[in-house]
Amino acid sequence: MLLSFERRSLIHAVTAASLASLAALSGCANGESTPPDASTHRADAWISSEMDAPEPEFPDATVGRDAPTPADDASRVDTGPTCVDADGDGFSVGPSSCGQLDCDDADATINPGAVEVCNGKDDDCNGVVDDAIAEQHCGVGGCAVTVPGCTAGRVPTCTPGAPSTEICNAIDDDCDGEVDEGLGTPVVCGVGACERMVPGCSGGGTTTCTPGAPSPETCNGIDDDCDGETDEGLPNQTCGVGACARTMPTCVGGALAACTPGSPSTEVCNGVDDDCNGFIDDGFGTRTCGVGYCQRTVNECVSGVPQTCTPGSPRAETCNNIDDNCNGSVDEGLGTLSCGVGICANSVAACVAGVPQTCTPRPGLATEVCGNGLDDNCNGSVDEGCTPTNDLCGSAIVLSSAGGTRTGDRIDGAAQNLTASCGYNGGDVFYSITLSARSVLYVDTFGSSFDTTASIFAGCSGSSIACNDDSACSSDFLRSQVTAVLNPGTYIIRVASFASGATGTFNLRWQVMTAGAGPATLITGNGTYTGTTSATSGVTSSTTGAPCYGRGSGGEALHYFMRCPGATSSVTASTCSLTSLDSVLYLRNGANTELSCADDTCGLQTSIAGSAAGPGVFGIYVDSFSGYSQSYSVAVSGL
Repeated sequence: MLLSFERRSLIHAVTAASLASLAALSGCANGESTPPDASTHRADAWISSEMDAPEPEFPDATVGRDAPTPADDASRVDTGPTCVDADGDGFSVGPSSCGQLDCDDADATINPGAVEVCNGKDDDCNGVVDDAIAEQHCGVGGCAVTVPGCTAGRVPTCTPGAPSTEICNAIDDDCDGEVDEGLGTPVVCGVGACERMVPGCSGGGTTTCTPGAPSPETCNGIDDDCDGETDEGLPNQTCGVGACARTMPTCVGGALAACTPGSPSTEVCNGVDDDCNGFIDDGFGTRTCGVGYCQRTVNECVSGVPQTCTPGSPRAETCNNIDDNCNGSVDEGLGTLSCGVGICANSVAACVAGVPQTCTPRPGLATEVCGNGLDDNCNGSVDEGCTPTNDLCGSAIVLSSAGGTRTGDRIDGAAQNLTASCGYNGGDVFYSITLSARSVLYVDTFGSSFDTTASIFAGCSGSSIACNDDSACSSDFLRSQVTAVLNPGTYIIRVASFASGATGTFNLRWQVMTAGAGPATLITGNGTYTGTTSATSGVTSSTTGAPCYGRGSGGEALHYFMRCPGATSSVTASTCSLTSLDSVLYLRNGANTELSCADDTCGLQTSIAGSAAGPGVFGIYVDSFSGYSQSYSVAVSGL
């Protein structure tokens, strides 16, 4: 009786699963005890029982399957054993009737027809892993080695033994395929007078070579003591001194030799007595370099090494009558000491002849004098208790052309309209100053109690020559700082409040720095500046004893700059390698005090360095030593 479609599908599925696991069940690879076809027989028996079992009858022919027909019974055929070759290697799993059975139907390289290789597997399905693999042989002669063909599933490496030196033993010791080769020649032993020769190897046997007995070395051109050297160890002979000294063998070429000293030469610094007078590096003196504190003196030759004279490092200039900063000037740039206020103000040089100075205020008045613009009682206020007398330009307070300061002056809110480029909205007061020479006029209001403007006029009418509202100084930018280069004459300085109706006291500082007859330009930063010196001289060095004192009789040009309160700049200026002008350089402050000067520090050109402490105006003068009107370039740094 034929199976229904559903029943046949179930049996086929179970059969496929059983056949796929037959390799594992059979124990081909792992040596389990169940015979390879036992599971196959069980699978066949199960399939047969299922095939022969009668199907249940269904009362309702329309439910579960179609009704059987005679044709179904007639088409049933016995197909024989089920043999499965899942890996396609030509060997199946199934009953024994399937022929040689595959022990791993999941790997086509493993089957009864495969050749066993060294891989830890039973490749030929004979139940033994890695069997029948031939041993390996490598090397020849004394280096020959034999190792197994397979160990633990891996082919071991066959490494020949290490060759050794061929000896007379009938063995190929050096493994080159020849036995006792190269040993047939005579054997030599010993050296020099001890040398002996005996036959080599014969029939695997060797002879012994015994050297002769050595004797003491003598001057005869023979290695008497048999150590490989001839006439060695004989005492040397010495003659001459210093570079002329010679040490020579007493034996040369097997014969006694004479000693001849070398010839002397001029003494040089090399740790050798070149002139052979018994003294080393004699006759050398000393050398000196640097100036002031930096001056150094060294021996020209020390321990055979020529010495270089290196100046010491400069330090900050102090009042000690020493050129501390090594610029050729003593106690320069130390500035002045100021004390007192108002008419009591006094200023003295900070250092005189290496001695620090003390500033003593000048005597003042007991009471304030109104209208003179001075702090007569030296209390820091000007005309306190007085009505300002310089509200109008026509009543301007006269200032000294030597420069100075005023503190405590007031603006009361009254204003006089003059045209100023920076403008103002509040009141103003006026000052006048008369210049006897072409000058740089500098004005600032640092420390004032309100926002100010400062301007310079040629008189009490017209537009301003220069004007400033807010300075470029971050420390006091609401105050003013203004400069102008002016010819001889009288000028008006106006100080005004920026805000309408603002009143209060303010500080006034003014400086007059000689400009000379040449060009004068304002610089605001580092750089290389160019210009042409004037043919007319107006400025020379004023520092007695300075290296440039009295020099620079030619025309000059001026580059001036301003410094802010509390700002100190280490300024350098140099014409070195920048111009052919025979130049002299000065650095001065707004009080015409020379901070630094120099001449011919780099050939005919010059470099200077000095400290510029604000607030105020400072000038770098490029002077012509020879009086020429000539173009130049000067490099400025430190601003």
